Amino acid sequence: MVPSVAFEAWDGWGAWQATRTAEDERFNEAYRTRLAAVRKAREGGFEARCSACGRVGRFRIDPMVKVDDETHREKLVCPSCRLPGRNRAALAVLDHEGLGPEAAVYATEHGTPLIPRLRQRARHVATSEFHPERRPRLRRLRQWIRHGATAHEDLRALSFPDAAWDGVVCLDVFEHIHEVDAAFAECARVLRPGGVLVATAPFDENAEADRRLATLGKDDVLEWWGPEEWHADPLGGRVPCFHRFGWAVLARLRAAGFREAQLCRVDAPGEALFGLWVIRARR
Repeated sequence: MVPSVAFEAWDGWGAWQATRTAEDERFNEAYRTRLAAVRKAREGGFEARCSACGRVGRFRIDPMVKVDDETHREKLVCPSCRLPGRNRAALAVLDHEGLGPEAAVYATEHGTPLIPRLRQRARHVATSEFHPERRPRLRRLRQWIRHGATAHEDLRALSFPDAAWDGVVCLDVFEHIHEVDAAFAECARVLRPGGVLVATAPFDENAEADRRLATLGKDDVLEWWGPEEWHADPLGGRVPCFHRFGWAVLARLRAAGFREAQLCRVDAPGEALFGLWVIRARR
């Protein structure tokens, strides 16, 4: 795919702080633009072009939806391809990698609106969900009926051989993995030299350090370190959020085997993308 959305990228906290300080008004204006867009989307919507599917449509948000800092990530959904902002931002970053039509890409989800868009960009796309045998059988059956047979993969111990993929796409998954550094290392292992990981996760641009929200104690008992945070599970129910990442996540990715790691900020109001953060790490 020909890249259609430009973005900025930083390789660490210091570089980001230097830019943020030098161009404070630009970022403040971008924040105000985002707030205005969310308000307009709740009041009837606004027209924008979707960078994922190329169609122009009216982006709306249900006025009954509670507005928070995640609204522009999750609720600004393309009316045509049904991708939310974070997915469209991730594809915008992936499109700049020049993987080519023969590329092999692994995505850590199945049966979602993202998958057809990935198959437009790569010849071979493998998908999976995390559904171990202890997962209630009814949930797994419901997933099979809706989307067909689904491979089970555990990001901490992937079944693929070394250097199997040109790209790994992992959207809002890492925060739910207790041993997340093992997952980072596995993503690096299965990528070919020069391959790329494109990921999204809860991220605080104003925090240098990562923040752990919970841990697993004796007998895998969940222990919260503060207020509980749960996210919806695509197979049903909910899952705990263990991490809120800061800029330290880049050092952890490099330690896991990536040659370089950056955080990319996608800000393209004409495509209904408002200051969305995407992780990009190259093998």
